[in-house]
Amino acid sequence: ALARTAAGITDYSFFIQTDASINPGNSGGALIAMDGRLVGINTAIFSNKRGTGGSVGIGFAVPSNMVKTVVDSVDKGKVIRPWLGATGQTIDPDLAREFELSRPAGVIINQVYPESSAADAGLKPGDIVLSINNKPIDDRDILRYRIATLPLGKTFSMLVVRDGRPKTLRLVAKAPSTLPKPNVFKVSGRNPFNGAVLANLSPAFALDNGLDDMKRGVVVVSSGGGSVAERLGLKKGDIVLTINSKKISTVKNFKKVVSYRRKLWRISILRDDKVLTTEIPDN
Repeated sequence: ALARTAAGITDYSFFIQTDASINPGNSGGALIAMDGRLVGINTAIFSNKRGTGGSVGIGFAVPSNMVKTVVDSVDKGKVIRPWLGATGQTIDPDLAREFELSRPAGVIINQVYPESSAADAGLKPGDIVLSINNKPIDDRDILRYRIATLPLGKTFSMLVVRDGRPKTLRLVAKAPSTLPKPNVFKVSGRNPFNGAVLANLSPAFALDNGLDDMKRGVVVVSSGGGSVAERLGLKKGDIVLTINSKKISTVKNFKKVVSYRRKLWRISILRDDKVLTTEIPDN
């Protein structure tokens, strides 16, 4: 089975499920087909509940085409995977009936990042992705897998359904944008953010730091152990929206806004798609 995810393993974790024997000591070895072809690299097993570490006959291997993507990027000093710049929801039976699809398969797009591969090709919210390079897209995991194994810079086709009609888009596999520059900044001074580490959020910075790559703005990278910011409840991933009605769009204008003393701090942040607002007196 291809493009499965293994429990406890994250970050582009798409695997070939295999019944080949994988035990402690041979992870990282080759998974070979009967004709001698390399099909994957053994990575993990599904162990029994007793925690002995022994295999119960279910193993996982990283597909060879994903390994090739990593190997090809070694000369750049880090792994750089193509980034679609769009998110969506797997088509379940209810959505399939609503959109009059023959079966529950595909991904309906709900957000497109500006100036991404998806945006440049004209992908829109509401489009239903059915295939990439004629390979079916059954769910979100397979969509991520198909994108992650494309060669950077190559053009690929995407079949979508838009307004009930099939449409083929041509996209270029691009790396996630590194703009704006992060300008990582540790906050000091007499303000509620004291001790927190903030940065401008770009797709590349978000992916490197385990943050939401579809968000923009000034993000909390760390609230700082025992800091004023941590005691006030700031968390990694919070997006600073406004301070005393001043919109916060960059680290530069954040610095300017917090440089002034205030009797009362009115702060709005975005957390898990919810806007939270609080008022904090300046003590």
